[in-house]
Amino acid sequence: MMSKKNTVIALALATTVTVGGCTGEIAKWSSEERAKPAIVELVSHQINLQMLQRQPTAGSKEKLDVFLENISVNRNAEVWVLSPDPQSADHVVSLLENLGIEPTQIRLTPFEANEIPSTVTIRVDQFLLNLAECTDWSNGNLINSSNRNSSNLGCSVDRNLALTLVNPRDLVRGRSLDMASGQTAVNAVRRYYSDKLKPLPDSNTSNFLNN
Repeated sequence: MMSKKNTVIALALATTVTVGGCTGEIAKWSSEERAKPAIVELVSHQINLQMLQRQPTAGSKEKLDVFLENISVNRNAEVWVLSPDPQSADHVVSLLENLGIEPTQIRLTPFEANEIPSTVTIRVDQFLLNLAECTDWSNGNLINSSNRNSSNLGCSVDRNLALTLVNPRDLVRGRSLDMASGQTAVNAVRRYYSDKLKPLPDSNTSNFLNN
């Protein structure tokens, strides 16, 4: 007959073995089945435009047009203009805008940043989204006694969230806030103090059962 003291010791040992087994299983899961985050890659292309008396040489527009088409530039791209002087930069910026580049996409570096004489360098930075494939079957869907999650758990959710992004750059850094206008708030305060509040919109109710 087992004494009460021996029973307590046996239960303690069983609990220890069970907890130890769970701990080892968790460590194995975390090392083999890592999360699959979306990867954002920065791809840069650049082109040099020769300048003559601080103006683009003949054929520069066609050359730049072919360059932008070959790299499939989109509205999320950042177009950097490295110019030796302000006049050359203005001409190149006008050239880019004529080719469909939005003014908000164009970035100017400090003048004289380009050390190549009589040359304006245009660098296009684009952020591309590289989505992980949900094909990790290191832990298959078979029933297992460790009760581990599937190795693809959460992969489709991460992919779908990443695909909702307008600009993959948002995963790298946030956007700066635009200049806010306080005129709307000021007008509301003025109407309040002058007792000229806007009336609430009209509301109508109807009984759809009688229609």
